[in-house]
Amino acid sequence: DYDNTAYAMLHRLRSEWPCLSFDFIRDSLGSNRTRYPVTSFMVAGTQSADPKNNKILLYKMADMYRTKKDRDDDAELSDDEDSDDDNFDDDPVVVHRSVKHTGAVNRIRSMPQQPGIVSSWSDTGRVYLWDLTTQLQGIGFRGSVTQQQI
Repeated sequence: DYDNTAYAMLHRLRSEWPCLSFDFIRDSLGSNRTRYPVTSFMVAGTQSADPKNNKILLYKMADMYRTKKDRDDDAELSDDEDSDDDNFDDDPVVVHRSVKHTGAVNRIRSMPQQPGIVSSWSDTGRVYLWDLTTQLQGIGFRGSVTQQQI
C-alpha cells in the first residue's frame, strides 16, 4: 500500500516482462505540465526470462488525473483542485506498440531532438539504434519538438 497524500498523481503500469529501463519521450505538449488530465509518451525495454521474448515497448498514457487524496471535510480546496475532483473515477487510456528486441534491454533512451530515434543497449553487448517514428505515430504521437521547446 502507499500514502496517497505523498503523490500529486500515481498510476501503475504493468507489462508482460519486467522493464528495468525506460525513458519519457519529449513531445510538443510542453515540459512543465500542471493541468489535468495529463498525457505522456514513454519507451521501455523488457528483460524476459527467454531472450527471444524481449521487446521495446512504446506507450501513450492519456487522461491521467490527479491522485485522489483523503481530505478533512473542512479542508479548503483551490479552484484547480476542486475542478479536478469530478474526474477521479475516469480511467486512464493506455495505447502501446511493441518491437522485437534481440536480448534483454539493459538501457533505453529516446533522442530529445528526434523523439522517434531510440537507442537500446542489449545484454548481448550490442547497442542498437531504432527509428520508431511510425510506431510513435501509431499510438497518437503528433508533431515534432522544435529548438524553442528544448
